[in-house]
Amino acid sequence: MELKEKFKDLRRTFDTEDISWVILRKKRDNKKRGEVAPYVKRDAIQSRLDSTFGAENWRNEYILWQKEKEGLDDKGEPKIFHNGNR
Repeated sequence: MELKEKFKDLRRTFDTEDISWVILRKKRDNKKRGEVAPYVKRDAIQSRLDSTFGAENWRNEYILWQKEKEGLDDKGEPKIFHNGNR
């Protein structure tokens, strides 16, 4: 699969069962209102990367990074390898 096709595959819509909703904030005056955000399940993302690139061609890395005025935190990001380049 060419790299262009792989990125097209990554942009496919996830199945409904792979999405859950996270409550971000509730209105204090009315419990039926608030903000929610969609959340793609980790297993669905891992399966997509495995099927597109192969399990051996990507990994999740956690790195320390500096938040402005807030100190250190960690950030996860996938690293994808193309044609065996690491």
